[in-house]
Amino acid sequence: MTVTRSALANELLDRLGWSSRTCHELVDIFFAEICAGLAAGDKVQLPRFGVFVLREKKARPGRNPRTGEPRDIAARRVVTFKTSHHLRKHCNRGVYLPPMDRGNQEVHDQLTTVGPPPEPQ
Repeated sequence: MTVTRSALANELLDRLGWSSRTCHELVDIFFAEICAGLAAGDKVQLPRFGVFVLREKKARPGRNPRTGEPRDIAARRVVTFKTSHHLRKHCNRGVYLPPMDRGNQEVHDQLTTVGPPPEPQ
């Protein structure tokens, strides 16, 4: 399953009961703020999720893979993402509990002690 903007907005709609339009606008604003922060050269930190960083790559020589012809690759900015320890831990266990779902500590402890995810078939 792929998580899309629409799926995120629908999840907000189900959880919060706001209007569909409001939920879609909220998702769009969220991503626009991340893009604006990166475009300004800022680091975007999402606690318990990860960090987006804009890196400058220098110009370098390269080759056209089809023809083998040498070409110059222009300098550019690229976005990198580093996952947080919490996200890696939860992905490796196959369980992710967002902070809002932690009302019952006993259930949380049971779910976070699950072993590694099953082997793919």
